[in-house]
Amino acid sequence: MTRAGAFLCLLVLVASVLTVTAKGGRGATSSTPTPSHGAHSASATTLLEQRLKRQYLSYHWVICVRMDRHYQGHQLWRCNVDFGDPHIVQYCAIVVRNRLVTDRENRALNCAPVQRHAR
Repeated sequence: MTRAGAFLCLLVLVASVLTVTAKGGRGATSSTPTPSHGAHSASATTLLEQRLKRQYLSYHWVICVRMDRHYQGHQLWRCNVDFGDPHIVQYCAIVVRNRLVTDRENRALNCAPVQRHAR
């Protein structure tokens, strides 16, 4: 891994930690992505990595974070893929029956932040 790649990985990790720290005092309705732990995050990441390899795409890393939202009863995931130089592509995804469905296949999937208006 190059220095730039290592720095970018560190930057993503720090941003993830800051997101979790900032979320601590907010209610459960927040749409801020949070790092996920356990089999579901691993499966979303693993499924995306497998897809990229099947398509013969080279990448440096894949990271998926769980969103506090669902689409048709399925957990919504925001995944970032570093294709290098830096070229990071975002995917919005759900896992249905151990199959990854991204916003490329279903345009209704949306990981954009929800706009909340102050009252």
